[in-house]
Amino acid sequence: MKNKTVAALMAVIALCAALTACGSDSGETSAKISGAPAETAVDTSAKVDELRANAKADAAEATADQIQEAVGFLQDNVYSYFSDSGAMVSTIYYGAFLEACYNGTGNDYEQVGLQAQKTVESVYRGEKRTSDSTTQENLKALRTMVEALPDAR
Repeated sequence: MKNKTVAALMAVIALCAALTACGSDSGETSAKISGAPAETAVDTSAKVDELRANAKADAAEATADQIQEAVGFLQDNVYSYFSDSGAMVSTIYYGAFLEACYNGTGNDYEQVGLQAQKTVESVYRGEKRTSDSTTQENLKALRTMVEALPDAR
């Protein structure tokens, strides 16, 4: 268990470093996704809640570029949402971000955001496995929705 926790923490740190190196926002986005190092234990419901709160706060002042970043992440990672803890964190965050940006509209972006969270969060928390039938059904639906999603508008 300790090795899993260390590996998950290393994956989150690596994701944050990669996003900081590639982004033009000086790491602000990666800090928000990670929830700031060691604030909340990874792989917990509390961490999922923290990601959602950060996403909702960020959505209040979202730019078109940030929305496109969220859509782009979900499109670019359609076959790797579960590849590691960092990918799951990003999927939950970007899903919650899109849901919050389009809250109450019922449009495709809001629906993809909801589906992304639904698909990944129970695996992230260790409640389900990627091989579970429910997870696979949710993943299939998410992939179909994301592949049909136009660039953000």
